[in-house]
Amino acid sequence: MKKTLLLVGALSIAFISQTKAQEAEVQTAKPYNQWSIEAGAGFNKPVHAWTGGYNTETVSPYTLNVGARYMFNEFVGLKAMFSYDNIESGDDYLDFESKFYTYSLEGVANLGRIMKFESWTKTLNVLGHAGLGYSRLAPETGMYNDKVDQMLNFRGGVTGEVKLSDKFALTGDVSVLANMRQDLTWNGGVDNHNSIQGILFNGTVGLVYYMGKAKVHADWYDADLQGQINALDGRVTAVEGNQNDADGDGVADYLDKEANTASGAIVDTHGVAVDKNDNGMADSSESYLDNTYVRKDAVVEKVDFLAKLLNDGYVSVFFDFDSSKVKTVSSKDAINFISTYLKDNSSVNAELSGYADEVGATEYNNKLSEKRAQSVKTALVEAGIDAGRISIKGLGEVSDNADYLARRVTVKLK
Repeated sequence: MKKTLLLVGALSIAFISQTKAQEAEVQTAKPYNQWSIEAGAGFNKPVHAWTGGYNTETVSPYTLNVGARYMFNEFVGLKAMFSYDNIESGDDYLDFESKFYTYSLEGVANLGRIMKFESWTKTLNVLGHAGLGYSRLAPETGMYNDKVDQMLNFRGGVTGEVKLSDKFALTGDVSVLANMRQDLTWNGGVDNHNSIQGILFNGTVGLVYYMGKAKVHADWYDADLQGQINALDGRVTAVEGNQNDADGDGVADYLDKEANTASGAIVDTHGVAVDKNDNGMADSSESYLDNTYVRKDAVVEKVDFLAKLLNDGYVSVFFDFDSSKVKTVSSKDAINFISTYLKDNSSVNAELSGYADEVGATEYNNKLSEKRAQSVKTALVEAGIDAGRISIKGLGEVSDNADYLARRVTVKLK
């Protein structure tokens, strides 16, 4: 008996190890996790193979199972399972007790992805599973309590999943197991050698833990949604690149026609025209304006230019998907740009408008857009700007056809 257990256990470990090695070769190509481990507990009901006068309750405790699963893709996979059933007499039947052990290797179909559950739910899923295995029935009472019945089995069932987080899901499974060439009855008796075909029903509730470094497991991977997210990320990355200001002249690089200048005039890090010789004319203008003096209010014009950058949305703060945390260095640079402008122009106030993409519920996105605006306001207050000078509003979802991108906060000066 022990040798058999060790053999089946070794085969299960070999399966898991081999599949893990195969996964290591292709993991870099997968945007989702493929491994999971699961455990459950519940009830059983053996049928068909009884000696007269013996039976269990209609629902009999107890069943325990553990397993490991590997998904080849978001639709199909393979799992190895071990189950233990305690089978004992019901109150109105003759006393007996038996231990029943099963090992199985089963194919798995992700029915939720196949039937596109993702189009109407993000938290519910269904898996189907079926395969072959090995069974051991060990009666502890009765005439044959010293005998162990070993047989092959077929197991199939359906597992419902409720997503709790990216790493855990609650499961509910209903399975049926059919033994092949079962010699002993469930209570340890004998009824016509090799003619008994025992059947066992299981119902369990458990947890599944998703292993891996990716954000989502294959059970929940939505290729269409991920494609949309990747496209939005690419657009945001492009816009963030446009916000770079390598020479610090207050003009985004993609609009900057002349290094260290704004509209042809040398400016400092605040976008203010530089007049080192104090002759009333912006320094870079002296080389081509035939010594015509620029008015002293040219500095004001430069400030208005910076205000136009802010008001027209060229300086924006961007966020990750489903996040209200300021995303990147360039977005933090945008906050520094805004705070510097407000410090240099104490009479100007700012209105922050938050936006979200169209993924998810509208009500949730409305709240998320307001949280994003609030996080930028908090950053500006921490930078020394009076909170009374900053107002916020969440404008919710932005359609793909809009002139500006989603997942951002823009500024309007007042």
